[in-house]
Amino acid sequence: MRRLILKASTQHAGSASRSPFLALPFDIRYLIYQHAFPAGKQIYVQASPDVLLSITNERIPIALLRTCQSINREAGEYLYNNYLFNLVGRKQDCLRHYEALQKTMERYTRADVHVDAFSNGDHSKTMAIALHAGEGKVEMLKGRQRGLKKTIRQLREEVGEDPGQGRRNYLILRGLALMMWASLIGLLAWVLGAY
Repeated sequence: MRRLILKASTQHAGSASRSPFLALPFDIRYLIYQHAFPAGKQIYVQASPDVLLSITNERIPIALLRTCQSINREAGEYLYNNYLFNLVGRKQDCLRHYEALQKTMERYTRADVHVDAFSNGDHSKTMAIALHAGEGKVEMLKGRQRGLKKTIRQLREEVGEDPGQGRRNYLILRGLALMMWASLIGLLAWVLGAY
């Protein structure tokens, strides 16, 4: 079943009263999170043009994240600190959405969020971006058998989205416009000087 991850986990259903769930000892709540969230350590997310959809076989308990702000915070910390998120799809879609997922993770995680991008080659339109908190998931990435590891900048260049390219083009066009005006003024001065 497909579920939105990003929007649901960032919405807070603010509750003024304390939830009975939060009255349970943290160890019990942690065990509940272990059973409520997917059993594996990786969550696959499909990047489509408009949204991110979970394509993990097991359900992600979005309702738990929406219960109240306190539970959202605690369950979000569990979710984003314990899983490696694999954002897969078309290169343009992955590049468009990964920063939003990264910012969401940064709100909930205790460690730095690492971003590792893998291209399926220049000939392919698909890729994967792995996002994880801390160093614990690095071994999973080392065992990855697919894709060529690249930087986000390299992938942006690969799909023609080099952020510096737009600025360079703007400066080139601006320079050409200035040269045209200078030539026009020079020509006009020459014509007026002749008469």
